[in-house]
Amino acid sequence: MEDRCPCARPFSESYSGCPAYQRATFTAADSLNRPLGSFLTCRHLTFGRNTSETGGFYPRCALGSRDSRLRWLAEIRPERLDAVQAISEEFDEFSAGYRQQLFATKLRAVAAPGDMAIRQELSAVVAGYVAAVRDFLESRRERLAEVGLPATELTSLIEEWLVAWTATRDMATLAPDADRLAAMGGPVQAFLGGDAWRRSVVTHPGAVGAASILQDDGVLRISRGPGGRLELAGDVDSSTVPALAGVLAAAMRRGRDIEVDMTGVLFCDLGGVRELLRSAAAMPPGRRLVIKGIPDHLLKVMRLAGWGEMPALAVVEQWETSAGVVPASGAFLQAPA
Repeated sequence: MEDRCPCARPFSESYSGCPAYQRATFTAADSLNRPLGSFLTCRHLTFGRNTSETGGFYPRCALGSRDSRLRWLAEIRPERLDAVQAISEEFDEFSAGYRQQLFATKLRAVAAPGDMAIRQELSAVVAGYVAAVRDFLESRRERLAEVGLPATELTSLIEEWLVAWTATRDMATLAPDADRLAAMGGPVQAFLGGDAWRRSVVTHPGAVGAASILQDDGVLRISRGPGGRLELAGDVDSSTVPALAGVLAAAMRRGRDIEVDMTGVLFCDLGGVRELLRSAAAMPPGRRLVIKGIPDHLLKVMRLAGWGEMPALAVVEQWETSAGVVPASGAFLQAPA
């Protein structure tokens, strides 16, 4: 894959092997939202889907191939990128304590969803963080302007993201509006980094066309593929089900059948199955939720859950080839009698 990250990982404090490298800290959590610690990463590092590779994924550079990275670097200019990186590192250092407090408080809110006192505490933590971010950016307004970073718009973007994230019921990362970010230009993308902050294109061997990324939190990637098909890659668990629900709800408003490709799903818990069934039950009359490439063990669970009795839900086996989509059986699977 041309967009495979060539860097040796984990990144060290002194790493400088890639000219487009943008150092950032990443706070990891497992599927039960338990913190796993903080690590150094690159703002452009994400994962790509490759069904021919063990595990189905590979470390992917959001900027693309080596030539794409160099073109991006030339567009921003190395000297300006260095200035953006310096401000980014200052921001990471300044915000570390706030992010730790925010993360810990959100964990408590997720563990006790009905506790309004914790929710109010979380809102207060967010308000304090936003005020500190505003002061940080305002105090550097001239430096930011010199490298193409608009202080007011950045503050607004970060505030909107934090408020939206506070309202979710899990720790999954949300993505700000991709079109808005694209309009704000390369320096803002460099400051924020990664596909989680902007729309991009990913391809893999055997893929038909390209996919626009709708959601990518490092656990589950949801992309829009050819014909509007939703392509899932990664894990569908308690941390990612709300993101899946949001994407399905948005697709439902498009006025046609929803096609979901689960070929790249490595794990799906009962909550994920329930969300698929709930979305199928909510489909308007005459429209269906069509699921393709579903793993065999999930088929068994869905049959036990009674999906065969839902006229708005269809499950079909298929694979993709260079010639296009080929049905495995040529017919929808039927629930056992």
